[in-house]
Amino acid sequence: MVQSPGGEGGGGVCDAAARRYWDGMNRRDIDYALEQFSDEIFFQDMMFPDAFVGKEKLRSHFKACLDGFPEGLVFVIDEISVDAGDGKCGAYWHCETPEGKAFPFSRGLSFYKCDGKRFFSSLSFAAHRVWRRWCRRVEPTRARTRTCARGLTCC
Repeated sequence: MVQSPGGEGGGGVCDAAARRYWDGMNRRDIDYALEQFSDEIFFQDMMFPDAFVGKEKLRSHFKACLDGFPEGLVFVIDEISVDAGDGKCGAYWHCETPEGKAFPFSRGLSFYKCDGKRFFSSLSFAAHRVWRRWCRRVEPTRARTRTCARGLTCC
């Protein structure tokens, strides 16, 4: 199950779908993670120039990223905020090593929109540089880069 300080959640349909999604990613079970998305999912990963539309494109993206992650790295949900109508939620998260230590520069935000049942119809995702470096390594042609104000290469 997804580790989170607040326990199992209980924030509604969107909260539960987010926890199932991250649970699947932590277990490296792409099929289970994808079950949380509608067939027409619009997945915007802010470090890539184009959205991933549809489950098959998202499957390829998940596989490439998971293949690049260190063994045993897990996502930990720090907080989930759900709107009153339960159609949207946001999660603040970080990654941890198998020893339970926070992985440097691995905090992220995800914003989910549910279809009113149990599936995500869209997801926007932003994360720190460490995640970007892994995905850039495994999907170098899709990663976009720019020069930040301090002269650093960023996504």
